[in-house]
Amino acid sequence: MPRLTLYAANSASLTSTGVADVVRATMIETAELHGVPPPMVEIFPDRIELDGDLPDAVLLALTARVRAATDRWHLMKYNARLWQGDAGAR
Repeated sequence: MPRLTLYAANSASLTSTGVADVVRATMIETAELHGVPPPMVEIFPDRIELDGDLPDAVLLALTARVRAATDRWHLMKYNARLWQGDAGAR
């Protein structure tokens, strides 16, 4: 099973239940919109780990969409990026 990890920009960003719930719900919705089963999402204070019975490219594509959507949401709500790196919200 492929496994991907997204690291939070702040080491405690994902300790908020609300933020973690938005990330999980966004992954489920994104997978449903694309007609694939949602991957398992494990949430830690500083990262999320995703794995599922999906082709690598599909898991990567879902993860990229969720990263962009949740980063944009977090930036608008908290004026701070959710994920490390410069990709995502623009």
